[in-house]
Amino acid sequence: MGRKKQSQSQSVANEDVQESMIPEGEPQGEPEFELTGKRIGVRIMAGTVPKGKRPVVAVTLGSKKFKTHDPIITDGQSDIVAEFNEFFTFDYPANTSGDVVIKCKDAAVRSYFTGASKLLGMVKLPVDSITRPPPEGAKYSPPQWYQLTDEKGHKLGEQYRIQVQVAVGVQSILPRHVRTLVGTWNVGNAPPQDDLSTWLRNEGKAAHIVAVGAQECGYKSSKKESTLNCHDDWTKHIEKNLGAEDYWLVDSSKLGEIRLSIFARADVAPGFTAVANATEATGIMHIGSNKGGVVTSFKLWDTSLCFVSSHLAAHQDKTDRRNDDYREIVGGAKPGVAKGMDITTQFHHLVWVGDLNYRVDYKDETEKSPTPENFKAFVDAVTGGATPEELAEIVEADQLVKAIKSKQAFIEFAEGKVGTHLPTFKVERDVAEYQWKDQRLPAWTDRILWRSVRPVEQLLLDGAPKVTTSDHKPVVSILNLGMRHLPALTGADVKKHKIKVVELTGEGLYAGDIHGTSDPYVLFFADFLDGTKRTGTENYTLDPIWPKKKLVDLKTIPCTLDFMSRHYLRVCVMDYDLFSQDDSIGRAMVPMKEVVEQFKSGTASFECSLMRRGKYAGTLRGKLQLVTP
Repeated sequence: MGRKKQSQSQSVANEDVQESMIPEGEPQGEPEFELTGKRIGVRIMAGTVPKGKRPVVAVTLGSKKFKTHDPIITDGQSDIVAEFNEFFTFDYPANTSGDVVIKCKDAAVRSYFTGASKLLGMVKLPVDSITRPPPEGAKYSPPQWYQLTDEKGHKLGEQYRIQVQVAVGVQSILPRHVRTLVGTWNVGNAPPQDDLSTWLRNEGKAAHIVAVGAQECGYKSSKKESTLNCHDDWTKHIEKNLGAEDYWLVDSSKLGEIRLSIFARADVAPGFTAVANATEATGIMHIGSNKGGVVTSFKLWDTSLCFVSSHLAAHQDKTDRRNDDYREIVGGAKPGVAKGMDITTQFHHLVWVGDLNYRVDYKDETEKSPTPENFKAFVDAVTGGATPEELAEIVEADQLVKAIKSKQAFIEFAEGKVGTHLPTFKVERDVAEYQWKDQRLPAWTDRILWRSVRPVEQLLLDGAPKVTTSDHKPVVSILNLGMRHLPALTGADVKKHKIKVVELTGEGLYAGDIHGTSDPYVLFFADFLDGTKRTGTENYTLDPIWPKKKLVDLKTIPCTLDFMSRHYLRVCVMDYDLFSQDDSIGRAMVPMKEVVEQFKSGTASFECSLMRRGKYAGTLRGKLQLVTP
């Protein structure tokens, strides 16, 4: 990889598989459930229409309709090429017939009476033809160009065309884990090199999902362009390296020079729904956009995922500021819809990447620039001159490792072993190896972490020294993220259940009031529950014990115990305020698998650590009792 010599015995690489929060008794083999239908993904890639038009595209199947955003326009000799690169998903029952109707309209010309855009042309794609198996040996069908017609089916001129790719998603063919290629890179505000394959390692197009975070990604894609206009160029550059026909863009978001792009392999893309994003600028008044985070969340069939790309405060002595930046992003970025929950407590998987800027507290270093002696000693140590014990001491001095252990930031997050690759900062540009500048002590500033309630297996963690255009080296990881598959709600076992909360206590809750206490009550909600339930309020306490008269019964939707066991019970502790809005003072997720197992022998107990704005906020304990009609 172009790195300096480092013997295997001196590497602190973790050769063991990294796993995070794997529930005991995780079912082995493929889950069983009934498939009642499929999902069609329709990708509108590009189109051509005569000059002077402003094309948008509407896609309809049955009663469901979507419309593209404004495309990127390139002028031709007599026409324009509109690049849309958007996809939409449609659920449809098995054996359904009908057409996917794609209409290209001119947004610049609208009806005086209806306000509707003028139709430029259309194409109808019969469901039974586009859902046929792809060519032999292929996972999905390639894009196709279609000639547009008028409403009567008459073909229009050669200038009226649209490029479409269709994929069919079937949940039952997904493995128990979804292979996710994750990359992060501080681009250094310089145009990236053409070939990024040594970073985005995706042999055989094996990744189902690709998530790429970038920081300081502001460069001129051409002499006429502003550095703030490189977002589309960056997204296209990543797409080109992945293979535009193979990977569909799910979402591409930005905050200043911070970027996050999510791609899905074509055969997996139809499973994506509920795509949402958010941003949070950190610092004074949350105004500056140089530091902060970009967040994208979505569901892949029955599994919820969230990705964060962030850039935290710089410099050796700013650990506390970095910890605060993390908490601001957790508290302020809200892409999901779970009431009262933050990004750490509402998804099956949260993957966080970025230039987190944590340094190494090496010897007596506190200044921006290290002493020559400390710089040389550190470089010698990490490149082969230290014993395994000495390298382990360096890793223990990593500020992020220390913050996680002390629960100051990234609580309950996991990552691959620090030291698996050489420090990614601060390196010489245009050098295809790790050659550090003596302006800064080398550090593992660029990180990939995860916080999950499903199994996680890390297959790769490495740097990419052959990517040379920045003063940071990129980092790549391949993660197998455990999927959740819900069984069909059919059969005699489908019933409405009642779960009685028979005991509930809190300990060390967050003080939400000015007098140093809180007036806590608890909200319970979950996908298997029929609505949200609220306990009574306990006044002036951080260690509440709710009496039986203030506890609640949780009623479920019609479901099976197996269905219930594949969910998580969300709890949100609130502080009651008489004259203002109630505040959330702690959140957690309770795995129902363990609870349902305990139901078999009687009352189930649970205990969960509460989180508030990324920090530990007390403990909630309780007992639940199942009542089945």
